[in-house]
Amino acid sequence: MVKPVIFISIALIFASCQSAAEKEKWAKLSNNDSLTQTVGMNEQKSGEKFWEELVWMNAYDKKGRVQFSQPVPASWKFPKTAAEGEPIILGDHNLKIYVIPAKSYTFFEDNFMRSSSEASGIPMRRFPGIENLLKDEIGSMPGMNGYSFVKYYDLPEVSKVDQWYQDQLYKVAPRNDRAFSVGSEWKDENGKPIFVLLKVSVLNMPGSEMWTYFGMKVNSDPEYLERSKNQLVFMLANIQYNLEPIKEYNEEEARKAGISWAAHNARMAANQAAFQAQQRAFVNKSDAVNKAIMDGYNSSMASQEKSHKEFIDVINEKTNVVDNSTGKTYKVESHYNKYWMNSNGEYISTDKHTYDPNLDEGLNKQKWEELHKQK
Repeated sequence: MVKPVIFISIALIFASCQSAAEKEKWAKLSNNDSLTQTVGMNEQKSGEKFWEELVWMNAYDKKGRVQFSQPVPASWKFPKTAAEGEPIILGDHNLKIYVIPAKSYTFFEDNFMRSSSEASGIPMRRFPGIENLLKDEIGSMPGMNGYSFVKYYDLPEVSKVDQWYQDQLYKVAPRNDRAFSVGSEWKDENGKPIFVLLKVSVLNMPGSEMWTYFGMKVNSDPEYLERSKNQLVFMLANIQYNLEPIKEYNEEEARKAGISWAAHNARMAANQAAFQAQQRAFVNKSDAVNKAIMDGYNSSMASQEKSHKEFIDVINEKTNVVDNSTGKTYKVESHYNKYWMNSNGEYISTDKHTYDPNLDEGLNKQKWEELHKQK
């Protein structure tokens, strides 16, 4: 599934070194007056100007294609491996840039869905607003001990890129997606400052809300912090995406959405033929919630991570089942006692222990194999 746009910048720590041609290009570009002044890289020393060289750093997808490129100071170093709590970027003047790990929340207005999700361990919280998020959650994270919040401000040049990327991704239906970035300033008890950049993605759907954040914390010598902050903002504001992976992702998501809806409609028809009136009412209610969740599932981002897949699976209330005759496994809706599948991959879920679709004339005498929950 697609990841929220805020996650994609972390891929930069795995980026490869730039080519000789790219170095030459940015060596020339680094002498451009408007570019360096924009990011605060020009300095005066003995009446002379000097500029910090910028180079392109590429991030690659699983197929080895350039997914995006960003301009970074040539002096920055990107460790190939960084353990949790260690900086992902190192530079002069004691520059250290740390990751604030990604975290996701969901909120349902429906009491049944909210209770079920909380019982499954899904973090349940409405989006509290940026200032409350910074003060209550970011300020209490490891590495922020002793720091007090000073202020925050929008970073429209970065938010514009975030929202552009979000808008390019395939969506099943129109919805309210917001992607934005903010900068915040903090000081420790001795007055030493740090800078925190937070990237936030919020998805609002009827009856539910999903939101995620990811950030970077910048430490350096105090007199160098402003320059480091500007360099980081410039890097994120000037990201250049390769359109081919986006196009391929959108085509695949549109294909999966078509298959998903066809299976969904067939499953609902089978359920209506098998269930009693009160059971059908329950299914109709569940279907409305599942549709909202499926919209969010089909609209997430292009590069998947294992943890995000597991998160989406829990939201969709999926259960793993196996066809003992073939050994194949499938994911189906939770909360039912028995499951049956035909040769077309369509399945029926039911609470009736005695129900056998092979004996149901309303199903056109198709052959159904019973699926068993994995233990």
